[in-house]
Amino acid sequence: MGVAAQTHHSTLWDGSRMDMLSALWGENVTQPADGLMMREWIKTFGLDKTKTILDLSAGVGDLARHIATTYGSYVDGLESDEELALVGAELSCAGNLQRQADISAYDPESFAWPRHVDLVLMRPLLYRLHDKERFLDAVAQCMKAHAPLAMLEYTANDPASPALAAWTAEEGGAHPWSMAQMKAAMERRSLNVRIAEDVTAAYRHEIVAGLCQLTRKLETLYLTPAAKQIMMREVRPWMMRADALEKGLKVTRFYATRIRAVT
Repeated sequence: MGVAAQTHHSTLWDGSRMDMLSALWGENVTQPADGLMMREWIKTFGLDKTKTILDLSAGVGDLARHIATTYGSYVDGLESDEELALVGAELSCAGNLQRQADISAYDPESFAWPRHVDLVLMRPLLYRLHDKERFLDAVAQCMKAHAPLAMLEYTANDPASPALAAWTAEEGGAHPWSMAQMKAAMERRSLNVRIAEDVTAAYRHEIVAGLCQLTRKLETLYLTPAAKQIMMREVRPWMMRADALEKGLKVTRFYATRIRAVT
């Protein structure tokens, strides 16, 4: 997964952050799984123009815009990275989807949502939050009765193990829960966990495929110093995650429905 050597015959590339992310995951995609894995999964949710969706890991909103244009649903996409949220808002405006796929920045640590929604989407997010309990309270409170929560999340039985030390340090002190802890936390909030499935292999495959895709692109390019800095900032965390996923870190797919009012 190393970066390919650049020859003197390479084309000079002053790639932006979005250029680098697109080279990794596909055009205007900022994370693995937002392509085929998530798109195939949401086909099973019965989405249509009557459904409202809250995406809590929106990136630049590629998945939100896909849902809006494919199913006619209305999506509010929230993204903790302000730079990505701004790009996402601009892309939705450019596609005349600013109402149907609205992307905005938020702080997950203080998240609250004023409306009830038909579906909540999350990609790995909870593992890095300090107050997971408060966040899950807020998520449950905004779900309509019988609404599903569809989530991919990092889990680990022993996140403090030496094997995961480099990853937790890279992530600024990540502290994922185990699958059992996740299930128990959702059940305490009247969320019926119907699926809790280990999808580590498929998710890691997406990461490795993205890194290989970028490496092939770099074989014909010569990066400017600024582009090299961007590349290392974007690539290093994913290399560390791919390594951790071989050392005990897991990616779990959860599907839970709200079964009664949260008290």
